[in-house]
Amino acid sequence: MTVQVGDLVARPSYHCDLPFRVVAIHDETKSAELNGHDVRLYADAPLDDLVPVTEDEREQYEKMTSSKEDESYKLFRQDYKQMKMKHRYTVTNGYRDQTSYFEMPGRVLHIDGDPYYLKKCLAFYKKLHVPVIGKYIPESEMPDLAPRLVAQIRPDILVLTGHDAFMKNKGTTSDLKAYRNSSFLFERSKRSAIIGRALIKWLFSPEPVNHISNI
Repeated sequence: MTVQVGDLVARPSYHCDLPFRVVAIHDETKSAELNGHDVRLYADAPLDDLVPVTEDEREQYEKMTSSKEDESYKLFRQDYKQMKMKHRYTVTNGYRDQTSYFEMPGRVLHIDGDPYYLKKCLAFYKKLHVPVIGKYIPESEMPDLAPRLVAQIRPDILVLTGHDAFMKNKGTTSDLKAYRNSSFLFERSKRSAIIGRALIKWLFSPEPVNHISNI
């Protein structure tokens, strides 16, 4: 099999449990860099540990993911309705006051290190009727560019998302420095002083993952 950038592949060494997109190929080491197709995950793998994902397999993966997303959306809507009823009860003094009010959702600035995932996120914001501005910026450039966007857009909520990988030769799973992007973004963002009304929400997974980078 000849692997090319952009191919959808799986890893037999992990029982082909997840589909990945090939983002880079290194001929000198006969390895490839991979991003999770439906899971925010970065990994590297030998080329001989990659097999193509067929169209039927891709549809099956996406059907499973879509089912999980639909279930999450239903649970979210249930929680939202309960919160809305509780808020209305509080505002109207237990429904005794005829107080009129309206709700205005906060504006979100979502910066993502992967344009594919950003597109998926923006579609979900639209489904939730949440006003959002989405920007694609590679993880390594976020600490320098994110503060400028925050100052320019002045969002109520700032969301930074991207791929990450645990580098087992850099430390333990509880060591921030052992992660490919989390430590870099955390340290650089502190120096970049992303402060103000924006709420910084880190979505880089702090938990160990099955597919571990060999870097």
